[in-house]
Amino acid sequence: MSSGSEAILPVGSAGSLAPERQRGQRIVYSAAAAAGAQVVVVGSSLALVPLLMAHLGVAGYGAYATLMVIPSLLQSSDLGLGNTLIGDVARARSADSSDLARIITNATTALMLVGITALPLMVLLVPLLVGWIQDDQASAMLAELRSAATWLAVMLALGIPASVGSRIASGFERTWMVSVAAALSSLLGLVGAWLAVAVRPSIVTAVLCVGGSVLVVNCGLTGFVLIGQARSMVRLTAVQKSAVKSALRSGGLFLVLGVASALCTQLDMVIVASILGPEDAAVYSLCAKLFLLGPLAASFGLTPLWPAMANAIGARDAVWVRHAFWRAIRISSIVNTLWVAACLLGASVVVEIWTGGRVSHLPWLLLSASALWTLMNSLVGPLAVLLNAAHVVLPQVLGAVAMTLLNIVTSIFLTRSMGVSGPIWGSILGQLVAMLPFSALAARRLLRRIDQGI
Repeated sequence: MSSGSEAILPVGSAGSLAPERQRGQRIVYSAAAAAGAQVVVVGSSLALVPLLMAHLGVAGYGAYATLMVIPSLLQSSDLGLGNTLIGDVARARSADSSDLARIITNATTALMLVGITALPLMVLLVPLLVGWIQDDQASAMLAELRSAATWLAVMLALGIPASVGSRIASGFERTWMVSVAAALSSLLGLVGAWLAVAVRPSIVTAVLCVGGSVLVVNCGLTGFVLIGQARSMVRLTAVQKSAVKSALRSGGLFLVLGVASALCTQLDMVIVASILGPEDAAVYSLCAKLFLLGPLAASFGLTPLWPAMANAIGARDAVWVRHAFWRAIRISSIVNTLWVAACLLGASVVVEIWTGGRVSHLPWLLLSASALWTLMNSLVGPLAVLLNAAHVVLPQVLGAVAMTLLNIVTSIFLTRSMGVSGPIWGSILGQLVAMLPFSALAARRLLRRIDQGI
């Protein structure tokens, strides 16, 4: 890394170590920071459940939980530029700082333009975002949900340019910054929600506190990175129109992949709420929160592995890439298996205590489907990291689109016939039939090419 780029986000004292040891150290440091931060994030998320359920009721919490799926459904509203920026920065770190400056400047400009354009579009889409309401009980919340969705849409649009700081930090393998920001926003959201619902309990105040805290902290991180750390690298006079257009085009595949993945994994809550009602959506949400803790723990090492692997692929370090990939699968499998066993044994008891007796039972079919889905994440996560690091996106897009189409159809059918567990069984079927074959074949070809030095 040149001195110009190193001054932006310094690597630290590992500069004299071999590249593979530097990557390993940065992954360990980032994973440790992510673990600490996620304890705060998860703790805050779990603490919100009894707080909101006590003030909003089970149906109100179910409606809130369904509404908060929207950020995940719209996570690719940045047109894939955020994910593209992570990979581009990681690959350009070893180049001269002028190339890195060009990447950061033009990507930042493109994200700002997308955010400005997305704001009115998201607000116009609000009626569709709460269109899942069907039954009379939920219809009484319609006005409040529309108001909450409007505020959420505004915060999501503003969050597009606000995310540039976390993307740049991730590209420099400084994911600890992102972890700290996530922890801080979770704490602010929890404290704000506690104060707000105590004064005026409503879905709107809960959404404003939780979503607003994320926006404020991301703005602070972006200001720190761009102004305090990378000030010399962002020059609006250096914006290249052709480069901005190229950035928008390169993010297109990530956009399709993100939309398809979000629809496949996050639309389940909407399906349950629309067919079975908000109370069943609350049960589904509680079960999902518990089982996702396993993959979340495994992601502590996967998140910093993405930029590290992109750097290793750029350096043609085939041995490190292959070793890191298989080790990620082994570690993820161990973590997820242990967590699934714990959940199958005690999930219902934990939920009853957690909700103060408001929810006392999790259906066995829901537990079984959640367990199988969690175990599949042991392979899905490392595959996605490997392919994204190498910018092999098209096979993932094809698999995700096929999986999404199959998942939506089967999830609706299975929810009507099997109840609240239906969407997860639909997701499992889509993953096995569509997504995994595409990704596994692409990963096999990629590893062969890396071994051959292509």
